[in-house]
Amino acid sequence: MSDNVRLEEQVKTLFVNLEKIEKCQKRHEDDDKEAFSGVLDKLEDMRKDFQNRLPVWATFLIAALTSACGLLGGMALK
Repeated sequence: MSDNVRLEEQVKTLFVNLEKIEKCQKRHEDDDKEAFSGVLDKLEDMRKDFQNRLPVWATFLIAALTSACGLLGGMALK
């Protein structure tokens, strides 16, 4: 009889622990979803930033004009 009682208590303990594990797993999954959604939001913001940048030709033109101004300025100081 005592073996049956001991086994019943072990089964109850297993089910209680299983419920605790399931709750922890659910909380962990929710935390992961929240963190992952934050990463996706940041990636979307980065995509929008890149979408609003200057075209390559305009960047090259600005760099060439800046270089020319620096070169002419350097020659004028000599």
